[in-house]
Amino acid sequence: MAIGDEIGSVLGAALSVVMIGERPGLSSPDSLGVYVTWAPRPGRTDAERNCISNIHGAGLSVGAPRSFFCF
Repeated sequence: MAIGDEIGSVLGAALSVVMIGERPGLSSPDSLGVYVTWAPRPGRTDAERNCISNIHGAGLSVGAPRSFFCF
């Protein structure tokens, strides 16, 4: 998400993580999406981000995204 790029750049962050609730009207309106950007800075494209979505009771567990970062 672009807001993570702006804030991450100002703070000199190595990584930005933006968590956003999904839109009502979708099949899982109670789900959460997590957008991760390494070396955030203005101008990053969506192709330079990772998205972990479908985080909810019947989807990925709340703890599941941490496994994506343990490498």
